Amino acid sequence: MVYITYVILNVLLLSVFIVVGRNINKCPKISFWKLYTPVIIFYTLILGARWKRGADYKHYQDIYNHGLDYEQKLFSAINEFFNLLGVNDIGIFFVYSFIFIFLAGFIIKLYRNIAIWLLPLFLFAFTTFDEWFIRQGLGYSFIFLFLMFFFNNEYSIKVKLIGSILSAFCACSIHSGSIFTIGIIILCYIFFRKPFDFRVCAILYIFASYYFQYNMDFTYVNIFLGHIQGLDSRMDQYINKSDEWFSNYALSDEYYRKGIIKLFQTLGECSFFYFANMAFKLRNNIIENYKVKSLEVLFNVYVIGSIIGQMFFTVEIPKRIAMTIYILWCFPLAYTLCSIRFSTLNQIQKLLFFTLTFWCYEHFKYIFYRIDNVYYFIWDRF
Repeated sequence: MVYITYVILNVLLLSVFIVVGRNINKCPKISFWKLYTPVIIFYTLILGARWKRGADYKHYQDIYNHGLDYEQKLFSAINEFFNLLGVNDIGIFFVYSFIFIFLAGFIIKLYRNIAIWLLPLFLFAFTTFDEWFIRQGLGYSFIFLFLMFFFNNEYSIKVKLIGSILSAFCACSIHSGSIFTIGIIILCYIFFRKPFDFRVCAILYIFASYYFQYNMDFTYVNIFLGHIQGLDSRMDQYINKSDEWFSNYALSDEYYRKGIIKLFQTLGECSFFYFANMAFKLRNNIIENYKVKSLEVLFNVYVIGSIIGQMFFTVEIPKRIAMTIYILWCFPLAYTLCSIRFSTLNQIQKLLFFTLTFWCYEHFKYIFYRIDNVYYFIWDRF
């Protein structure tokens, strides 16, 4: 019964995202926030009601109850504020979920013309991340806000600058790792404004996935970590264990993708490289040109994340760092799916287009077959 309830609620949540995405696309004159409200409600209730799901659930209950992580100023302030309001260590997860999905609405609103695909793809991309990496997920809420200010040309330069700085500061005050995500986005915006060529992307991806992943040398990683030690006390905890996290002993064979799934992922990601390049060349007026340019930047950010993620696919910490930029795939993929007309493709292209279903794989696995086999909600604790 626990499993059935879990599946039903997550299928319901996905259905809400699909329906709302369609409504946002079909009703451009209706207020975005009015249409988006069901997403906020259902996501907050279903994700907030989880129980002991994700490795850090109990850890963050302890943090909330005992005021730990005091160096993460905004995170501590949020916890202290809701503690004063009488919110308990179960209710706080509803708060985290609400903040995440509400602030995500600001960047989704910027791309509302592709919401028909963006809403479900966003759920695919971020659900597991938000569930497992609780404080990092909360920090990412403000990265969404940063992206909205950073990319929105409807604001004045002054508003863009102040909004970007404040939201970036908030993100880093909740999770210091946010600085890497924001830094990569800014660097790509400055130096890589045009989408990476799909052929170069595919070659580097295949090299990273099929060679480097199995023949990595952590010497240079540890040298780099030595240079950044002392910037952040929490980061130093990882650096002090660099021999454990960043060495051949850190490789976990259970993380390797094998056989048909690895091939499926390779075809899916390389096909995305190809079709994204095709979509960005079309300029079909689905959304304003400056927004297309911003999606090209996010595509490049994703490509970097995908290659680094494959390089360190079997090592937890560097893979997690890469994940924070990799998960932005949902934005350029939504634009790609809205731009490419399946009927205009030749037979080979249609076969490649079908492999884009890979991007559904992780979420359907999350719904129907969790690796940790934990399907609890708060009512299951009794």
